[in-house]
Amino acid sequence: MCGIKTTDRFSSSELKGRLGIDGLVTVIERHRLRWYGHVLQKDENDWVKKCLDFEVEGVKPRGRPKKTWSEVKKKDCQTPTYMQAKIYRP
Repeated sequence: MCGIKTTDRFSSSELKGRLGIDGLVTVIERHRLRWYGHVLQKDENDWVKKCLDFEVEGVKPRGRPKKTWSEVKKKDCQTPTYMQAKIYRP
């Protein structure tokens, strides 16, 4: 791959830089935000859009609560990758 043998001992971040590949977290954030954009364009009566504000009723389990979709979306929107894409988008 790109003229490097397995015996050359390069770190993953160095290889990603040479190949121009984004990290896994960045790719996942980008795909989640792309999906969110599609959901926002849907009709108000669509079941997918209604699920954005849906809250599950019942007894909550012990321990730290799981992250909600809105918490994850808010964190993704504050990442440098998203801010850069928002600025440079025509």
